Amino acid sequence: MGCTISLALAAKYSNCVKSIVLTAPPYIPSSKEGASLTALEKLAGKRLWPPLIFGSSFMSWYEHLGRCVCLLVCRNHRIWEKILKLLTWRRDLHFMIMDLTRHTHHSAWHTMHNVICGGAKFLDENLDRLMKSGVKFCVIHGDCDNVVPLECSESIKSCLDPENFRDFKLVKLTKLSHNVSKFTFALPTPTSVLGLPIGQHISCRGKDSQGEEGRFRYQPGQVRAFGMLAGGSGITPMFQVARAILENPKDKTKVHLIYANVTYEDILLKILRCGPPPMNKAMAAHLEALGYTPQMQFQF
Repeated sequence: MGCTISLALAAKYSNCVKSIVLTAPPYIPSSKEGASLTALEKLAGKRLWPPLIFGSSFMSWYEHLGRCVCLLVCRNHRIWEKILKLLTWRRDLHFMIMDLTRHTHHSAWHTMHNVICGGAKFLDENLDRLMKSGVKFCVIHGDCDNVVPLECSESIKSCLDPENFRDFKLVKLTKLSHNVSKFTFALPTPTSVLGLPIGQHISCRGKDSQGEEGRFRYQPGQVRAFGMLAGGSGITPMFQVARAILENPKDKTKVHLIYANVTYEDILLKILRCGPPPMNKAMAAHLEALGYTPQMQFQF
């Protein structure tokens, strides 16, 4: 809630603001018409676990039941606090328990629906106004946040627009094979972030690019294993997902990949080697025996 209000105030008085720090901003890119419902579904999805999400979902989607709970708990919070102290044998309760017992349904409803969901459709306008004014952003977000997904902070720094095409300057063109080229585009500013979610892709049209697209968006641990089939440049999204899994020590997802090309020259990904000379020499011989030519290997 604080981030939504801060952005609105900063945008209104942008000539007085030089920088802004946001902690876990509830920002989800979407069309202005559907922004409120998208934010509600994303931040208070109908889930039973973890408890914090269940409470947020229950209070947001089932208003009348939520009022009954608050009538029994919140209005009599002192009694419940005494009972909890007796049960836990603790004089001082955890601050989250205290907040829970004293949190009224009115404030919960106002926070989620009026401020966060209601303000969601104005976030893009406020961000654009601040960026044009040269305001610097600093976003802080824990990767174990159970309420606001980490992708919200990544999206707020993104220079992509899922609804409209944007101009990007082509700075380099590299030919990888006889029918594949690599295009390198510059971002608007040195501090800009592409912000493309894992598993998504962008569409290019002449000088313009649009993102994000695709039905698949990867979340760590969403499945036990992936079976991947790729051909030619189709290795790109597979490599993107596989790298995200391997770079996350907490992600135990297994990856099985079958990759096909017409010829050896069409293989876009090469084998990388790094280590002491004896290891590199031995690995080079083994890789050549497996069919990986010296041109397909790179030693750091």
